[in-house]
Amino acid sequence: MRILTVILVGLVAGAIFSCTKDNLNPGRIIRIDDDFNLTIWEGLNPDTRDIQVLVTTNTPLDCENYTIDLGSVVNSNAIKIRLNGVIPPENCIVGEGHPRDTISFGNLPNRVYNFEVLIGGEISNIGSFEISDEKIETTFSQTNGFSLSNESLNRIVPELYWGKVTYTPGNEVAANNLIDSLANIAVNETILSGNYGRFVLTGSTVSIPSDTTGTNVTSFVFKIEEPESKVLDIFNQFKQDYPDDLIIEAWNGKGSAF
Repeated sequence: MRILTVILVGLVAGAIFSCTKDNLNPGRIIRIDDDFNLTIWEGLNPDTRDIQVLVTTNTPLDCENYTIDLGSVVNSNAIKIRLNGVIPPENCIVGEGHPRDTISFGNLPNRVYNFEVLIGGEISNIGSFEISDEKIETTFSQTNGFSLSNESLNRIVPELYWGKVTYTPGNEVAANNLIDSLANIAVNETILSGNYGRFVLTGSTVSIPSDTTGTNVTSFVFKIEEPESKVLDIFNQFKQDYPDDLIIEAWNGKGSAF
């Protein structure tokens, strides 16, 4: 485990920028982890998008219920986030813990933002955060006190459907028939390869993080502009026809799960 430095909040109480969360109480002790991990993410909702940064620690801690003290501010041309440290719990739940939290920026306009990540009030990392219709990309010349799990995130349009079908031996044809039924109502449009967070598309190969090596599973992604109810009817029909032979897990860009 990396060494964690213990500091008093009084040393960092003079915030360089305002935070979205309440200020720390004077005298509260926090621990600064020397390796936070950030993931660029996008929350999916029927009518809007929420651009986010997911925060966790790479170094496992000795309690399961640590929390992260953090904050953020966004203006017309800059995004700043501050990672003050991890807060020890009053009553430790013993076990290996990786505290997690989410910083939400809302549905930001497309443009290039100055991006600052401040660690413990002392380490400043300056980079850029570019938002377009197709991607969210962040660039740093170097990072101190944190790592990035992804520098680029392809954006998911509301009409996108993706998922996987797990099938019992001998039922690969049924799984493929389901995917063909979706393909028949899909838009004939090339979907950009890349990391979409919830899945990775490389050419025609779809990789979903929850895939288990060695199982009978096939994955898919389509852009479908038909009503959601029509897609749901297809899923329900195959679930009815193959209740014990197909497990269908699917999602869409409106935040729905099927």
